[in-house]
Amino acid sequence: MDSHQLNRTVHDLFGVSGSLSARDAWAGSLAPILTGTLKEARTDCPATMPNPPGPTVDARQKLGQEWTQPLNDWQESVGDVRHWRS
Repeated sequence: MDSHQLNRTVHDLFGVSGSLSARDAWAGSLAPILTGTLKEARTDCPATMPNPPGPTVDARQKLGQEWTQPLNDWQESVGDVRHWRS
């Protein structure tokens, strides 16, 4: 679930006034599941997902170069937050 689904679900469940963004309007709502109005499970979903393609040689080389670079300010701040939460 992402924030757009949450916005759409709250909008559908509680009739929140105001318009949704295009992304929120497109997102799937969980209201039918939460209210019990979903008649039956979907059958058009794949049972298994195909494996994603592997990285290209260029991606591996770029990753290798980025791996040796020092962390930027944002990466440092994420590390600080993760350390604080653990």
